[in-house]
Amino acid sequence: MDDEPLSEWAQRRTRRLRPVGTRRVVTTAAAHIDATAPRLIQEWDGHAWVAVALTDEPPTTAVATGSGRHRRP
Repeated sequence: MDDEPLSEWAQRRTRRLRPVGTRRVVTTAAAHIDATAPRLIQEWDGHAWVAVALTDEPPTTAVATGSGRHRRP
């Protein structure tokens, strides 16, 4: 069995981890029923998801997270 140096293993692991500052949107209600349901924007701090903002406007949510068709250059 070939042993891998710890530094190489650590680099591989780091590439798989979610980057700090990644944002996601969580609906607080049934968004498929109520399009105006509030959405919670969360940010990954390296250990847990932290609440950043609460919004009730879906386009604002996509812009805040930098995802989807609402992304701005």
